[in-house]
Amino acid sequence: MTKSLDSKKIKKHIFADVTGVCIFDTIDSTNSYGKEYLLCGKPSPALILAEEQTNGRGRCGKSFYSPQSTGLYMSIVYTADNYSEDALSATVSAGVASALAIEELSGKDVQIKWVNDIYIDGKKAGGILCESVFTDGKMGIIVGIGINISTDNFPVFENNVPTSTGEIDRNALAGKIYDLFFKFNSDTGTCLEEYRKRFYLLNKEIIIYRADGTEDIATARGIDDNGGLIVELDGKREIIRTGEVTVREK
Repeated sequence: MTKSLDSKKIKKHIFADVTGVCIFDTIDSTNSYGKEYLLCGKPSPALILAEEQTNGRGRCGKSFYSPQSTGLYMSIVYTADNYSEDALSATVSAGVASALAIEELSGKDVQIKWVNDIYIDGKKAGGILCESVFTDGKMGIIVGIGINISTDNFPVFENNVPTSTGEIDRNALAGKIYDLFFKFNSDTGTCLEEYRKRFYLLNKEIIIYRADGTEDIATARGIDDNGGLIVELDGKREIIRTGEVTVREK
């Protein structure tokens, strides 16, 4: 079993501004608590973690399996002056930060499946959920990150076979992700460069699930300068900024 989360050990790896590190043994969701944290006017930026989540959440209403002490379940909370730091750019920054931190601590190659999944050896090892709230005239951003470290016996997920990173130091991982997130969130060019190096979907045939319930088959061609997914559909280029995509099984 991985060592317990420890705020002092986490802070050793943080050089960016942080007002506090909150650790819970059990919580419903670090993102849900993060919203309450910002709405109550508590100081930010801050880091919220839990040993276990009873209602871990992913994008599009999906759940994130979060058993006791086998993964890293964390939320970064901060405020932005305007909506330019939207959920898509924050998700891209969090994906790159998570990938680089895992690579450094595990030695494994990590890829990112647009927009929010961390992949190792073609399987999902983690995910990101960015949300926002308005507080005191500012935009509060909550960046939820869940990473499987020693988790096994996963529930069965349709079109998604999970994996874990293998044993790594969760305290170091949390601190490094937090630090790298703010580095890349303020350096869009470098962030996109690192994202594109790890772009899992490049030239793969994918299924696009539209907000209106329709589906399209397209080919992923890249990431644009705002973090949108570039696809080729019926011979034409399109930029996808919202919704869900999966690799089309042949």
